[in-house]
Amino acid sequence: MSAPHERMPNGEITVDSLRSRARWAVSTIFFINGVVLASWVSHIPTVKAARALSDGALGAVLLCMALGAVLALPLAGWLTSRVGSHRSTACAAVGLCVALPLPVVSPSVALLSLSLVLLGACNGMLDVSMNAQAVAIEARYRLPIMSSFHGFFGLGASPARRWPAARCPSVSTGRGTS
Repeated sequence: MSAPHERMPNGEITVDSLRSRARWAVSTIFFINGVVLASWVSHIPTVKAARALSDGALGAVLLCMALGAVLALPLAGWLTSRVGSHRSTACAAVGLCVALPLPVVSPSVALLSLSLVLLGACNGMLDVSMNAQAVAIEARYRLPIMSSFHGFFGLGASPARRWPAARCPSVSTGRGTS
């Protein structure tokens, strides 16, 4: 039997290598999802201050992200079953990364709310598709490895949540505060 990451004498990649690559690819997506969400969370105080939102108004605006996720869940399941979890995961991950800066740069509360609906929808789509992909990979391994994927989400979120929003460019002035 060939070792993982080896090629057969005829140049074909082994099954173990393909499984390992798929596992690392999905682990990377979970990691990126953690980084993206934690980096958005670190900007919430800056966005709140720039828009002069009360705690109640901030809560209502943040609810838009959950609304976007809930609205996207049926579409996510349908899309994942139609095009496959690997394709829908890739598309949702790109969408999430593209949508990430929109709440920070939104010039009004209305656009902030709309951008959070979009961010939530992208995150909901990614959540469904990447977990479906993780289930497929776990089935190939015939081992309980789902927790390792979710561990990568936590690893991605940990350093990102420590990035102070105060050191990032200010939404209202375009200058950093440090």
